Amino acid sequence: MSRLAGTKFILDYDDWDIDRSPLFRRNFLNQIFFKGKDAEEITKTIAKSAAACIASSRYLEKFLLQCNEKTFYIPTGVKLEKFRRSSPRSSDSINFVWTGLVWGEVIYNNVIFLIECFSVLNQKYKNICLKIIGQGNWFPKIKDTVERLYKNCRIEFINWVDPDKIPEVLSGCHIGLLPLIPDKANEIWMISKSPTKLFEYMAMELATVSSHFGETSNIIQEGVDGFLGRNKEDFIKEMEILVKDNILREQMGKNARKKIEEQFSIPVLAKKLYSIIKDIGDFN
Repeated sequence: MSRLAGTKFILDYDDWDIDRSPLFRRNFLNQIFFKGKDAEEITKTIAKSAAACIASSRYLEKFLLQCNEKTFYIPTGVKLEKFRRSSPRSSDSINFVWTGLVWGEVIYNNVIFLIECFSVLNQKYKNICLKIIGQGNWFPKIKDTVERLYKNCRIEFINWVDPDKIPEVLSGCHIGLLPLIPDKANEIWMISKSPTKLFEYMAMELATVSSHFGETSNIIQEGVDGFLGRNKEDFIKEMEILVKDNILREQMGKNARKKIEEQFSIPVLAKKLYSIIKDIGDFN
């Protein structure tokens, strides 16, 4: 359409789905409409033709820069007015939280990783709870695994929550968890994904423990506005630090909120996008 109308366009690329985008299933149609035979070639062709490219992660930025020097990094961000603490945290229990869609085995394995870490701490600290908020085809399997192997752990399952209600649920939590442990098939997808979940945790003033992997390592300043773990031992150690040190936990949450306000809020990112569009469009 851009070629026919002679108009400029911007390619906005949020997730690495080159290897799973069907586009047209017939190569001759791809050649006619997109000047390429497969999804990766087509993506590169579109990127080269774009007036500019927007990448939601540093990995995608690096990839698109090979095709177009006018590539800019703008992550997904978060709405500050929506993700704002609305109620005091519980003083009786320190609540860990994970939220997400358990759509396949790789996500199932990541959640089980968290449960294993939590179970070690729960033997020592009885005032902690792990809240798992989610849905998906593999979500029931997580419940079954907990029932069989971790029945004595304080683990609370919360089924699907309306997205508008997520801030209310997170208000009752203290520590957000974000493991990113890929299998081979999903490694590039995880490396390149913008961590919207992390932004939401940080905006809600949660201290966080995330995997030192992919885009999270570009967001978190270790020990200041979050922790980054490379393995199970790191996660257990950092989760325990946050259980024991109330002052650090609270300060880390405040620092996280401040970073979101200054760097990853929608108004900040919108200004950057507006500047790019203005430059590309030669607007006054």
